[in-house]
Amino acid sequence: MPSHTSHYLQPLDVAVFKGLKTYFYQACRLWIRRNPGRRLTRIQFGTLLNDARGKAATCANVISAFRATGVYPLNPGAIPEFAFGGNTEPTNESCQNDHNESAGATVAEVSDPVPSTSTQSSSNKPTPTRVLNELLPNKISEVRKRAKQISILFTSKDHIEKRKIKEKEKTATENKCKKRRIVKQKEKSDKTKTEKTVRKRKAIRRVSDSSCEEIP
Repeated sequence: MPSHTSHYLQPLDVAVFKGLKTYFYQACRLWIRRNPGRRLTRIQFGTLLNDARGKAATCANVISAFRATGVYPLNPGAIPEFAFGGNTEPTNESCQNDHNESAGATVAEVSDPVPSTSTQSSSNKPTPTRVLNELLPNKISEVRKRAKQISILFTSKDHIEKRKIKEKEKTATENKCKKRRIVKQKEKSDKTKTEKTVRKRKAIRRVSDSSCEEIP
């Protein structure tokens, strides 16, 4: 028997499980509306499933399931012929109507029926993914952890020695920077002095040359 045809012969698949799924989805939505912001735990899951099972697994529903599958009363023609073949759809409208009547027997005989319309699109039907997305709580933004703060005893020997070493290193770097500045300033001053002396010599030469030219 093909794997996709076994549910035709199972009374629970025909009548009980479909109603159980519908009632469970309704119970979950109702619980979420009444408890906004709360997370659905295993305790509530069992309670909601028990309520849905009480509505779906009724005596009338089970009797209709056995009748739809032809188990009791015995009806060899309850299952259509196309169900035992390949994955093909029936061409006879009467076979399709018989299958629809057997699959929808639970809705007519359940004590608390679920309203449904033929014009409802498949996109509005509840699916496990949609129900899980509704049950999941909102994401909580992660809080940044503070850096670990270590207590230090300022009068301890280790801390005093570390402070002395850091101060020595700091003074050494400052002295190096001062020496570099002094060297640069000295080089700059020497350069300016040499430039001034060169300018003076050029000026003296110009004066001497001009005086020599004026003498007859």
